[in-house]
Amino acid sequence: MKGDFSKWKFDPKNNFSGVLHQQGRVLLDSDWNAQTQITTHWQDLAGRDVIGPGVAAVPANAPDSFRVQSASVDPSNQVELTLAPGRIWADGLLTCLPGEEPDLTADVSRIATYLQPPIQDPPAEESTIGGGIRDAVILEVWRESINGFQLPDILIEPALGGPDTTERMHTALALRLFRLDEEETCKNIKDKLKDDFSQKGKLKASLQPPQVIAGDCPVVE
Repeated sequence: MKGDFSKWKFDPKNNFSGVLHQQGRVLLDSDWNAQTQITTHWQDLAGRDVIGPGVAAVPANAPDSFRVQSASVDPSNQVELTLAPGRIWADGLLTCLPGEEPDLTADVSRIATYLQPPIQDPPAEESTIGGGIRDAVILEVWRESINGFQLPDILIEPALGGPDTTERMHTALALRLFRLDEEETCKNIKDKLKDDFSQKGKLKASLQPPQVIAGDCPVVE
């Protein structure tokens, strides 16, 4: 999470179930955020324990949630998917795809993009779609923080002169495409979709020797 936090630390081994605010005490941002972390951890763990880790499950009363109804390439050469709105539990994370006005139950359209290296190297391209070509639709889910500059209508307080205040924890989603080989199906590509941080790019930083500009007021750069 990105934000102006004094401390962002959570250890599930402590088995805390909540934060208790005492009267007359200072309320720190770390206390508030600790409650968010405790609640989020409980929700995620409950979802994985009940539904199963690495599982995408839809509610029994909304079995068509996130069902891909159609796929096409639009005039701008982007893959457009039509999906049924609803809810899905992805690895314990509750993810929602809301309907749109005026009919909240009607299918919704979303753009899907191909997964990039190191997941699929080289990546597929929209121009290669044709007869006999198969792509798997991947639901990518992650958590992120949203600040007032990203969502000013909700998080900026004009009555106070427009400062940003709190942030929001947001469960984001993206629809991705994975080009399938002849022997591959949605059931046997799971290992290829796992994050491998050892294969991701790394930044190596080094310091330059300082330069001293002499004079009455020496400057060190």
